[in-house]
Amino acid sequence: MKRSAFLALALLMAISVSTACGGGGNTNGTTTPAIGTEVQVEGGSYRDITPAELYGLLDDDTVFVLQYNAANTGNIPRTDLFLQYGTLSANMDKIPADKAARIVLYCAVGAMSADGAAYLVGQGYTRVYNLAGGLGAWRDQGYPVIAG
Repeated sequence: MKRSAFLALALLMAISVSTACGGGGNTNGTTTPAIGTEVQVEGGSYRDITPAELYGLLDDDTVFVLQYNAANTGNIPRTDLFLQYGTLSANMDKIPADKAARIVLYCAVGAMSADGAAYLVGQGYTRVYNLAGGLGAWRDQGYPVIAG
């Protein structure tokens, strides 16, 4: 009796830990919990994220941050690459080759980077994020901006 009670308790604890650590409901195929709001585009989807969600990602040096804008009006700290809008396809050699790499795009208000995110999804990238509201939303939330 003690042994079956112990096994039942151990199973219950394992299920609880798995659920608490994101083992349940994670549909992005990784160990990283899904953040943001899914946006369906041709070829798949990317996720619109908030400034707070992006701020949380910046501590992870495996996240690739790309400013995709018409004019540099400031930068989010730890931005890895700056591309002019419309030049993404010509600069794919500067983007991580790993199609499962986490890539965050931002621009001034979110529209140009959304176009870039859709393009990357169309190229087979599976973990693409767009900063909803762009640098303006980031700045409005009081997060740091480096002068452009």
